[in-house]
Order: sequence, then C-alpha cells, then structure tokens
Amino acid sequence: MSNPIKIACIGGWHSHAKDFPMDRAKKFCSHIPYSIVAVWDDEPERGAEWAAEMGCRFEPDYDVLCADPEIDAFIITAGTTSHGKLLKKAAAAHKHVFIEKALTADPEEAAELRDIVNKSGIHFTISDPVEKPELIYAKKLMDEGLFGDITCIRYKACHAFGLTDPALMARYYQRQHTGGGCMYDMGHHAVHVLLWFLGRPTGATGMFSRFSPTGKANNVDDIAAALFSFESGAIGIAETGYLCPGGGAEFEMYGTKGQLRWDRGGSLRYRFADGEDWICVSPEALPEGAKYPLLYWMESIRDNTYGDQYTIEEAATVTQMIAAAYRTDGAQAPIAYL
Repeated sequence: MSNPIKIACIGGWHSHAKDFPMDRAKKFCSHIPYSIVAVWDDEPERGAEWAAEMGCRFEPDYDVLCADPEIDAFIITAGTTSHGKLLKKAAAAHKHVFIEKALTADPEEAAELRDIVNKSGIHFTISDPVEKPELIYAKKLMDEGLFGDITCIRYKACHAFGLTDPALMARYYQRQHTGGGCMYDMGHHAVHVLLWFLGRPTGATGMFSRFSPTGKANNVDDIAAALFSFESGAIGIAETGYLCPGGGAEFEMYGTKGQLRWDRGGSLRYRFADGEDWICVSPEALPEGAKYPLLYWMESIRDNTYGDQYTIEEAATVTQMIAAAYRTDGAQAPIAYL
C-alpha cells in the first residue's frame, strides 16, 4: 500500500483509546505514512471532544464511516460487549481492524467473529503485546527441553486502580460494557501467555471475588484466578486483579528438571533440579521483544502480509478460555467452541 493509511478511531470507552492514535502510533509507527481522519463514539460529547483534540472530524453515524471509501482501517477501543457488532460491520465493509482486547465476552460470538474475519481477508490484530523479551527467552528454554516436562505455568497481571482511581472504576466496573470483570481485562494478558506457552487447554475452572463495594454492587470481580488443564498434563494458572497495590506482572514456570521466575521490575532467573544456585539472566542477554501490535498491524496493511502473531484465532481462543472459567466459577468444565 503506497498511499497513507487512513484510520478512524472507534469508541472512546477504553482507557487506552487516546493512547493508540495520539501516543503509541507516533512512538512505534512514525515511519509508516498514516493519518487519523475521523472519530466515532457512542457518547457524542466524548467523541466530539476527542476528535477536536486530534484535529479530525467527528462522525456520529458508524455506518457512514463503514461506507466511506476513503477510510482504510479502524482502531476499535469501544466497550468489550459492543466489539462484536462493530467488527462485523467493519469486516463487511472491508475495513482493517485493530481492536483493544478482549475480542468479546461471548464465546459463541468469538467463534463467529473468527470465521467472519478469516473470510473477509481484512488485516486484523488483537492488542495484547504478550511476547516480551523475558517471555520469549523463557519459551526458548522450554522449547529446548531444559526444564523437562512442564508441569505448571503461572502468570499474574494486575493493577491497583480499584483502590485509587474512581474514573477508571466508573468504566471497568460496569458489566454492561465489560461483560465480566478483571479477567476480561488484565487477565487477558495472563490467559494469552498460557495459550502461547501451552497451546489450547482441555478444561477450565475459575474463582472470582468481589472485594470493593462497587464490585459487589455491580457483580464485577476485582480479584480473579483461572486454572486450565492441558493435554500434556500441565496446569496453567492465570491470576489478575484491580486491587493489587503496586500492580505489576509475575511469571513462573515449573518442570520436572527445573524452574524459571520473572517479575516486572525484577530479574529473570532459573535453576535446575541438580543445581543449587539460581542462574540470573542479564538484560543484555535477552532477545528483542516482538513488534508492538499496532506496528505489526500497520505494517501488515502497508505490505499486505498476513502473519502468525496477534491473530483472530488467538483472540477468539482467549475469549473462549476466559468465558469457560467464568462459566464454572469453581467447578470444572470443558472448553467450549474450540
């Protein structure tokens, strides 16, 4: 694609809505010709203000943007429960789509959206940059068999805004927009990592707690854990929450021959069953992380290429995994729709 990519921003609900066109596109994609030409939002006042901030037009009618032949692509950052209808119309209009996770909160709709996107031929990317340098390094060691048979992988991704930020609580504690609670938001990272390392699971169970008054009143979990079983016998644990002072991320991998640990802000280290000391990996020894999803998406549009990262298949499977955990809330159940 030789001409600039003309992009419309769809929905200002998500906390990262402004980040992508106003900050991250400039940071990661400045070498790619693009322009933000329009904004749509289901709250017209918010959308008009956002459009004025970016110096583009506000379009109150989503169908008008879908029908506009000058627009190539959509960045969708609307509420999770509205993603399905927005993506269906975008794919039908052959607009390329970058969507802020999660894909949807409905497992049946996830399967439908996967098929629609694949048939449409659009360039689709889910915004979930899980392939970080530390995790790429860990997966390489796992794939080389250094830890033997993998018995358990645990990933925790959490925030603290449920303790400190009423504005974010007003967004993410609304079930009609999120479809659930923290597992569809921060937990998406953890579940996606488990899928990347261990493949598709065979079963799931979940535990969901509501500590804050708002969480209890709105039936939105702000602390959660999901456990997944895999054909290999490994167990995957995804933990998340909005009530975690300091926030952050933690990764642990255990095998029959050793273990590995990493936490954000700390070191990557591993040890073997026959050794006493931890082996610490210096930052200089780590590989580069995968391309940032927004850059990956823009390059795929520019070059008309289809890769194997941040795909609709991944997005649909992560939704189905999370939905299975929510469906059980303490009881074992098979993963549906895979």
